[in-house]
Amino acid sequence: EQAGPSKKAKIENDVFPRGLEFALNKYPDGKIVLSAKNKLTNELRNKLTKVIITELYALYGINKLADASSSRNSLSIDEGNIGEDKSDLESGLLSFLRVGTEPLTRVLEIEADFNKKHEGCIDIIYNTWEKVSFAIIAEAKERKINSIASAELHERNEARNEKLKKFGLTVQPFAVIVGDLSHPTYIIVVDEVQYKVDTGIRALELLFKLFSRSGY
Repeated sequence: EQAGPSKKAKIENDVFPRGLEFALNKYPDGKIVLSAKNKLTNELRNKLTKVIITELYALYGINKLADASSSRNSLSIDEGNIGEDKSDLESGLLSFLRVGTEPLTRVLEIEADFNKKHEGCIDIIYNTWEKVSFAIIAEAKERKINSIASAELHERNEARNEKLKKFGLTVQPFAVIVGDLSHPTYIIVVDEVQYKVDTGIRALELLFKLFSRSGY
């Protein structure tokens, strides 16, 4: 059953006070999604989900999002005019909340701390990517990219910790690719905490915010 205009407006206003399209227009990725609203690819769906997460965090804070990840009824999204099925969007959003950035509350705390310190710069990596991507990609091409098995990660982290302790140093946050390179999982390790993120650029973004937040 399709939501009527009044029901649709109520859903949008309940979640996004000025509407979803207004929220999307606040972010570079959101504008990209709107420009292709009639046919969303998987990449655009990922962008849409990240923008929604960012906007919900800005509007409601960490606790609301954490609650949403454990209850399907705690979050209701209407896609407005972006050409996407509502049930698919909700499923993708809830999947992202549960899996896309883990542990969710800790990741959102990093985002909150960074945004407090650098207000208005929460999308800095995406806004500056065009300027810095050439150098980063060129550097990556010169390196051999390897992935490791999930079981190896703890062992490697322990070995790195032991080695650095001999010099009175501690391990800085680092990112690794786990699993098959054709279907990689991106993990950021901070001390004993592992953060699972959805893309390589998201791993880069979170590392940048960790270093900025913690003063490594």
